[in-house]
Amino acid sequence: MPSMEMGMIYILLFGLGSIGGMLLMSGLISLPFVFVSQSWHHNLKVSAGFLAIVFGAYFMWSPLS
Repeated sequence: MPSMEMGMIYILLFGLGSIGGMLLMSGLISLPFVFVSQSWHHNLKVSAGFLAIVFGAYFMWSPLS
């Protein structure tokens, strides 16, 4: 960046964009939990948690190359 002020403005805009993007994606990901019937709500939560654990384990033990 040509100056310290421009660098700070860039970091501020990047941070705000990151927050906005995460807010939007979190809202979109939560839609199935909002619109599913009450009888499926528990099963959906358990399935999402299980898939998150499986993905995390795969990601943790997968080779880096």
